[in-house]
Amino acid sequence: MEKISKRATAIAIMAANADKAMDEVVAMIAAANEITVANAKSYYRWIVQNGMAAGSIEKPARVVKEKVAKVKAEKVVKAPQPHWRRNLRLPVANADELAKIKAANLQRMKEVTTKSRQFLPGQVANGKKSAAPVDPDEARAEVDNILNGLDSFKAPAFLTKDQIRSLV
Repeated sequence: MEKISKRATAIAIMAANADKAMDEVVAMIAAANEITVANAKSYYRWIVQNGMAAGSIEKPARVVKEKVAKVKAEKVVKAPQPHWRRNLRLPVANADELAKIKAANLQRMKEVTTKSRQFLPGQVANGKKSAAPVDPDEARAEVDNILNGLDSFKAPAFLTKDQIRSLV
């Protein structure tokens, strides 16, 4: 028994059934060659495009989807937030009340300031204040005297060769 190729089988089926619709012929090609319908459609299209058999390529009807109008969500309008300083303002009836409030605030600030300046025991070492201020010229003179009193800071006027060799 002579074995025929799948393409030759498809061409023979298409020639014998040229008057039938594409879907019917594709089903016959798929059954004869034992292939899927998608592969049979590929054979059918290729054979028609290359002019090996008569047939017409039918494009599948497109499904037109209805466009759904987008509905915008309603925006929630929040009440405007008052500025934080506006929230702190209290209604004042007149200038006298305003002056009383300012005087009370000033008195409170003075109390806090005096309280912070008082030291509790143990906050300063031994509860003593620092020594009297030092004159900068006296401090420099004292440091110079200390440095001159030390032998390691005295520099010789000149060095002999033996002294240089001992240093190196």
